[in-house]
Formats: sequence, C-alpha cells, structure tokens
Amino acid sequence: MNVTFFSASDLNFPPAAPGADNLALWLLPVSDSGLAGLDFRHLSDREQKRCARISRPEERQRYQVAHAALRRILSAYLNCPAQDLVFSANQYGKPYLSYPLDPGAGQFHFSLSHSGGYVALAFSGSSPVGVDIERDRPSIKPAELAGRFFHPLEARRLSALPPQEQRAGFLKLWTLREAFLKGLGTGFYTPSESFAICPDRLPGVFCVREGAPEYSRWELLSLDAPEGYFLSVAYQRS
Repeated sequence: MNVTFFSASDLNFPPAAPGADNLALWLLPVSDSGLAGLDFRHLSDREQKRCARISRPEERQRYQVAHAALRRILSAYLNCPAQDLVFSANQYGKPYLSYPLDPGAGQFHFSLSHSGGYVALAFSGSSPVGVDIERDRPSIKPAELAGRFFHPLEARRLSALPPQEQRAGFLKLWTLREAFLKGLGTGFYTPSESFAICPDRLPGVFCVREGAPEYSRWELLSLDAPEGYFLSVAYQRS
C-alpha cells in the first residue's frame, strides 16, 4: 500500500480520491493559514452542538478543523456538497459515511485524529483504515502505562529499551495500537491484552500477533511526524 501525504495547501485543489492500492494521509497544522478557507458552517447540527460543549478553546479548534477538513476532502473525493455529507457511527462509536453511498463501489473508508497542534486524516477507497497522532508529553510514565494498556509482550519489549528511549518507544507503540483499533472499529472495547503489535520484516512496518485470525490481515506503519509528535496508520490488506 502506498501512502501519499497532503498538507493544508492541498485543500484549495484537493486531488482525486485514492485508488485501490493507495492511502491518502492529510497532516494539517491547526494554526496553518491554509486552513482559512475551511467553512465551519458546513458542520452538521450535531457536530455544532458537540463543538459547543467543548470548554477548552484549543480542543474546540482541533475538533472544528478536523471535522470541517473531513467534509472538505470527502466533498472533493465524492463530488458532493460538504454540507450534504451524512455520517453515522457503528455500535462502538466509529464514524462512517452513510450518504452519499454508491452501492456498486462499496464503502469509502476514513479515519481522523488530533493532538496538540495537528490534525491527521487518512482515507482509503478499498480497505478499512485507522490513523493516530500523539504529542509527546514529558509527564508520561511508560512502564506504568504499558502495564495497564499493553500486551505483556509489548510491555517486555518496551522495558528492554534504554531508559532514555522508553517514552518515545511507548508513544510509538501507543499510536500503532490506536491506529489499529480505530481501523478495526472497536476502540477500547477490544481488551488491551488480546493482541500484540510486533515489528515486521521491514523498518517502520508492524503486524498484529495473537488475537483473532483476521488481525493478521492488518499492516501498521510508523510514519515520520513533526518534531515532538508520533504518527501511525493501519490498514487491512485485501
């Protein structure tokens, strides 16, 4: 699967939707002047109400940018007005596009994440996809959190790293796990100890061990990110 990166400047002339063997990954700085063209009025009533309930201004801004950009990009991909897009959610809360749908084309897949000053959005026209971006935080306690949220195999691998590398190792693995769970569509309803993320044969490529047999069809990528951030994407191989 090929991953193509896009930035805020591409929002002015969004490219064609990704093909069968491609993922489109948009990385948007929340404060980028290129986002000035986003129209928050295109957000649905439900999105507007949820946004109004967010008390912290920086969190509210991330939410607005993420969801307005999602509508802008899908509008270009699907040739549909942004305000006409309709989203639903599965039983675990994963959003999906419910209008427009082409019965002959199948579901168009997407995932979004935001942290700190960035929003990340991933799109695929052929397979489920998940993305996660996380900002580094010095207060993170890798060993303690790994014991609570990671598979024992992952926790052991993390503890084997030099102390100065453990926080970065934790965040890298955290984003890989989050991207996988978002792509899977179950989030934290999937027990943390029920699967393990392990390095695959190529640098930066990971696979899923343990767990359900269908997990073996997933491939996970740890990607380059802005300084102080960690970025991962996961997709299901056909």
